[in-house]
Amino acid sequence: MSVPYVLRPELARIRKQGYALDAEELIAGLTCVAVPVMSGGQVRGALSVAGPAARIGNPVALAKILKAAVKALPASL
Repeated sequence: MSVPYVLRPELARIRKQGYALDAEELIAGLTCVAVPVMSGGQVRGALSVAGPAARIGNPVALAKILKAAVKALPASL
């Protein structure tokens, strides 16, 4: 996805839902879920998990777990 008119709506959707999902888009059988690490209103990094789609299970539930993990990170990061 490198064309701006395709990328912009996807980025807006990711911002709204609070996580990014790659559901076998690049590699068959691989699912990736990522959430932003924020500090001072800026994205400072990301926390992500990638694995076999069959083992990832529900990516929305995994995104909630990742969001909780990010909240537990020290503010100094």
